[in-house]
Amino acid sequence: MTAMKPPSDEAMAFHLASLFFSILSTLFAQNRLLPSAPDQHALCIRYVKQSIRYMYLHLDEKLSVPLLADTAGLSEGYYTRLFKKYTHTSPARFLSDLKLETACTCLASGLTVTEAAQKVGIDNISHFIRLFKQKYGITPKTYQHSYCFNNNPPQN
Repeated sequence: MTAMKPPSDEAMAFHLASLFFSILSTLFAQNRLLPSAPDQHALCIRYVKQSIRYMYLHLDEKLSVPLLADTAGLSEGYYTRLFKKYTHTSPARFLSDLKLETACTCLASGLTVTEAAQKVGIDNISHFIRLFKQKYGITPKTYQHSYCFNNNPPQN
């Protein structure tokens, strides 16, 4: 019985490279390769920017964190963590602040409280007034009379 000769270093290197590229192509075909760290960072920023843009474009609709996460193609938990990491606020808080700031602009332009609430996608007027008062310390009507006509908006 003759002993098998071990493969040469060159043959072994070729075999290992072949296995490596075979595994790599399989992972690529199954879309299991993750982007590099800089690419991942850019991708995350793009998700957040697209989400904020979506909020602006659909502000008059009933938006929710699950809907925003679904629109971004992410799980709700991952979406919330990602959004908070890059904006330092939760998506729910960001959306609420955006709606209320837009409502202030609407009130300043002369819309009624009801019209301003509907313009930002809040159909329940008492809920809108409660949110507004929590953020600014005054009702939307008081804001409109006291600050819009005097050109002196509240600070918050």
